[in-house]
Amino acid sequence: MLDPRQQKQTFIDPAVVNRLPAIVKQKFEERLEDFSQRKSDLIQMVNEGEMTLKAARQRAQELAAEMQQVVERTVKDQKAHVPPLSQKLAESVRNRKKAKSTEELQREILNVMTKNLVELQISNRSPEFEARTYVKNGPNQVAAPSMEKLFEYLKESELRDDQAAAEWSRRQLENMKPFMVSPEMRERIDLVCDRPGALNPSLITKYQMAIVGRLAEPGFLEALISQAIETNDANACSAIFQIARQEMQMLRPEAQTKLMAVLDQFPSQAFSDALRIDSDMNHQTQLEIEQFEAMTLAFIEHSATLEGVNQPTELEVKRRQQIAERSALPMGEGIGLAIVHQ
Repeated sequence: MLDPRQQKQTFIDPAVVNRLPAIVKQKFEERLEDFSQRKSDLIQMVNEGEMTLKAARQRAQELAAEMQQVVERTVKDQKAHVPPLSQKLAESVRNRKKAKSTEELQREILNVMTKNLVELQISNRSPEFEARTYVKNGPNQVAAPSMEKLFEYLKESELRDDQAAAEWSRRQLENMKPFMVSPEMRERIDLVCDRPGALNPSLITKYQMAIVGRLAEPGFLEALISQAIETNDANACSAIFQIARQEMQMLRPEAQTKLMAVLDQFPSQAFSDALRIDSDMNHQTQLEIEQFEAMTLAFIEHSATLEGVNQPTELEVKRRQQIAERSALPMGEGIGLAIVHQ
């Protein structure tokens, strides 16, 4: 990106200022308006012969120095500001690093052993799974997975609590998803392949679309947060955190309190995703602050040069004074011209 201070910065992009917090933005705009007005007063005094251009530029430099201090304070405060959700997330990281109880360690060991057992069964039982779901389309054709048979087998496996068969079926469906043209079929695969504690970008997006329109609804988000924690729904947790991190002010105070109270209980993948989202948001914020600083300082520096303002001659000053002293004619009154007939 080009450095604005190496170019003539004749304006400040409103989009850059609009990214500031509302209170900070209001104060900055008030100071900027005051600076612009005082600069306009200097230009008027030069044009009217009340001040030399040299003196006006010197005074403009002093005003610019004051405005630059305002910008630097604003930037310093914004760089030092840590969003409440980021603070709570950092606290949750520390809490997760603390010594775990025997029960928590046993639960983690059991989860690892279960995953290993599922992987082992998938490897050993693949011929069994293929026999239930692969079909031939002709006598000389190679057997291929049937979409509907996979859906049926997945449902049957879940009812039997056969984790290996269910996981194998999900993986087959996910491998076939990129080849599906129908959005309805893609959505169906997303829904049946949703795993507790695992992330699915498509489902996260669907959650976000469903949540955003109901943020102002009393009790809605609090209930959804509780349900997501109880069911270990990593997708819901990730969607809620991303919305909150981007637009915390959109959440009702009760929802904010509820979310920060349960961050420690996020499923591990959702918690890792929250750390990624928070890191990306902090990095983006720093870039926006640096862009704001570079653009505003360049604008102020350029404004102080009073470019395009010239010292008027005595004759020009006198002429402007004469024009200013003349009273305006009432509407409809003639201006003193007469028609000459030849």
